[in-house]
Amino acid sequence: MSATATVLGKELRGYFCSPIAYVVGAVYLMINGFFFGSQLAERELSVAALFQSVSVLLLFLTPAVAMRTFSEEFRTGTIETLMTDPIREVAVVVGKFAAAVVFVVLLLVPMAAFAFVLHRIGLARGGLDLAAVGAGFVGVSLMASACLAIGVLVSTLTRNQIVAAVSTCIVLLLLYLAHQVSSVFGAHSPALGSALEYVSMAGHLRRFHRGEVALEDVFYFASVVVAALTLAVVALDARRWR
Repeated sequence: MSATATVLGKELRGYFCSPIAYVVGAVYLMINGFFFGSQLAERELSVAALFQSVSVLLLFLTPAVAMRTFSEEFRTGTIETLMTDPIREVAVVVGKFAAAVVFVVLLLVPMAAFAFVLHRIGLARGGLDLAAVGAGFVGVSLMASACLAIGVLVSTLTRNQIVAAVSTCIVLLLLYLAHQVSSVFGAHSPALGSALEYVSMAGHLRRFHRGEVALEDVFYFASVVVAALTLAVVALDARRWR
C-alpha cells in the first residue's frame, strides 16, 4: 500500500503541476457549463439529461487524462528509473490509475452545483429526486473509472501520447455505442446481439440515470476496471523483460 500511495502522490502532483491538466479541466468545465446553460434555457429540469451529457464528455476527457500515465514515462525514459525502484508493477499501475480517478472525480464536483441549481429552480414542482442525483453521480464515477482503466492499459502499449488518446477514444466510443448495432447483428446471431448489448456502457448507464443502482451495472464497470488494469500490469511486466 505504501508503494501505491507513493505513486499516487507523485502522479497527483504531476497533474496539478501540469498545464495540460488545467487546459483539459477548463475545456471540460466550459463544455459542461454550456450544456447546463442550454438545459436551463430550455427549462429542462431533468438530472438525467445532465448526467447524459457528462457521460458523453467523459469519452473524450478520460483519454486526455490517461494518455500521459505511461506513454510519457516511455517517451522520456523515466520508466526505466521507475521500474528499477523496488516497486511492483501492480503498485505502479494502481497508483497511476487512482491518481487519474481522483483528478477526474474532482472535475465532476461542479456537477453538484449544477444539480443544486436545478433543484432550487424546480422546488415549486417538488425539486429533483435526490436519489436520482446520487445514483447519477455513482454511474458517471463508475464510468469514468472504467474509461480511465482502459486509457491506462492503452498507455502501456505506446510511447506516443496522441496515439494513446486517439486509440482510447476509439475503444470507448465503440463500447459506448455497442448497443446501437446490437439489433443489426442480433438479427443474424442473437448471442452476438446480446453480447454487444451487455458490453455497451450506455446500456449500463440507463438505470443510473433513472435513479437506480443495480448490482449488474456496478459489476460490469468493476469488471472492466479489473480486466483493464490486469492487462496493463501484464503489458508492463512484459516490457520490463524485453
